[in-house]
Amino acid sequence: TATDNCGGTVTVSHNATLPISGEGTTTIVTWTYDDGNGNTSTQDQNVIIDDTTAPTPDAVSLSDITAECEVTSLTAPT
Repeated sequence: TATDNCGGTVTVSHNATLPISGEGTTTIVTWTYDDGNGNTSTQDQNVIIDDTTAPTPDAVSLSDITAECEVTSLTAPT
């Protein structure tokens, strides 16, 4: 939000295209504040995409594989 010395409504907008994505990227978003009387100001904000959460298996445990002689392939768990 923003305030104006003469009161009234200040309109706030940004230049971002959503969604913002891309692991390891930083996008600079510019916010524009407009008082409707020809006065504007801007402010930049960094949007940093940083995936810090490790994958979580769907299954609590995996079943044993029992075979006779050999195992020639495995199916990856999700």
